[in-house]
Amino acid sequence: KLKLRRVQEKILDAYQKCREARKPVKIVVLKPRKFGATTIVQALSYHHLRYFGGRSGAVMGDIASTGSTCFDMFKGFAENDKFNWPDGLGALKIGDKENNLTDYISLPNKAIYRTVTAGSSNANRSGTLQVAVMEEVAYYPTDGERDPALGFLGSWTRDTESSMACMISTPSGPSGTFFRYWSDDRNDWIKIFTA
Repeated sequence: KLKLRRVQEKILDAYQKCREARKPVKIVVLKPRKFGATTIVQALSYHHLRYFGGRSGAVMGDIASTGSTCFDMFKGFAENDKFNWPDGLGALKIGDKENNLTDYISLPNKAIYRTVTAGSSNANRSGTLQVAVMEEVAYYPTDGERDPALGFLGSWTRDTESSMACMISTPSGPSGTFFRYWSDDRNDWIKIFTA
């Protein structure tokens, strides 16, 4: 039987509370390394996009390999899904012409998920997202006033129950978007920390 770690339980609980309240999911996770926070967020991203068909999602990593690793987790859920969704469609078919499976996936319900890199000058520049996952946000490169996390969040549709955003990071000092969102008691993001 699958045993969840405490940080995974907290993330699932926060997600469930937002869904029950029919409000956008907004979660900030200060994570320990190798305890499954990223895995559970990718599982929730997959679930969310399967539940809300026709939506768009993306994961932004601090570097290309971080985004690719997260995207591969999402791809694993998509390729091995055995659940009978309301649309009657199951897992992705390997070699499906609509999927390159390297940087984007089109799910059977017309939801799309892709990977972008925080250091890219075109990171989700023209996209509108309902699911926005930012991995290792505290390590995003910033250049003066340019902050990729804010640009990425600027493309996120934040006002509907089909909206989901997660910022996940290990700590990296008292500066940057992750630190500001974590420290701001006035925002409505759910903050999760497990030592």
